Formats: sequence, C-alpha cells, structure tokens
Amino acid sequence: MSDSLLIPKSMKHFVDRYGKPHTLPEPTQYTHRISAYGMIVVEGNLLMIKPVWADLWELPGGGVDQDESLLDGFKREFREEVGDSNLLTKLIFLTKFQCNFYADDVAEYWQSEMNFFKGSLPSSDLSFVEDKPETSAIGWVPLQNIDTTPIHHFHKKVLCSEFGV
Repeated sequence: MSDSLLIPKSMKHFVDRYGKPHTLPEPTQYTHRISAYGMIVVEGNLLMIKPVWADLWELPGGGVDQDESLLDGFKREFREEVGDSNLLTKLIFLTKFQCNFYADDVAEYWQSEMNFFKGSLPSSDLSFVEDKPETSAIGWVPLQNIDTTPIHHFHKKVLCSEFGV
C-alpha cells in the first residue's frame, strides 16, 4: 500500500500565510500543531506584529508546548514577540480554527489548530515593548482597516469573522 493512500485527499491541500495553495509532496508527512494567538484591542485598534520571516502583519502568538495550557502558551509567545504579558487584561478564549497550513518560513506542513483569545492592554502606549529577535515591527492596526491591511491569511479570516469586516 502506498503512503498516498494513507493520507486522505483533503489532507494534501495546504495554504500558506499569504493565502497561496500548496500540495503536500509525497512522501512528506504533516505534523499536528496547536497554537494560540491574541486579539488585543485598545481604543478600536488591534495589536499586531510583523515577524522577521514575513512581510505581513500577524497576531501575537504561536505554537503551544506540550506541557502548556493554551493560555500559558499564548502568554509565553506574547513575551517572546512583544514584551511583558502581565500587562494583558480581560483575556478570554474566543474561538478555535482548524486548517492545513504550510509554514513557508520553515518549509513544514501542519494540520493546524489555531486558538484565539481576546484581551486588552491598559493603554495603546507601547513603551513596554522590548526588542525581540523574532519581531521586525509591532504596531496598532485600526479595526476598520483589517480588510485592506496585509495580514496572515488565516488570522484575517478569523478577524473578519469576529469584527464583521
């Protein structure tokens, strides 16, 4: 029996952060990955980051380690990408989104479970932001500009659904 028969046809179609389709090449296997991201909103603006490996905005967050809860994983990723996660307030679990994601920065195929939290910061002052090696920019995107701003493909889907854009 060939490996291609072991992977359902639907599991061979993946999409990268830009929305570009990719087909899982044989005999490549995909990995199950759980991640957590935060929609941090202050005064009608959404906190976003630009990772060094992509020229588009993403929500702060990333992969959750096996020994972490979703919330702890998000807070760790926030510290790694932005700064002090103790400033986050009103964090609540919002939604889960499942997709076949091709991580073009590491050339890996993931059956991805993206979990999203919604929260806030005391103000839009980003003076707490630290210089982070994974992040090339951190800033606020007005919620009304989500549909016209270059944003991670799957993050944009969830944001547009949440904010009705």
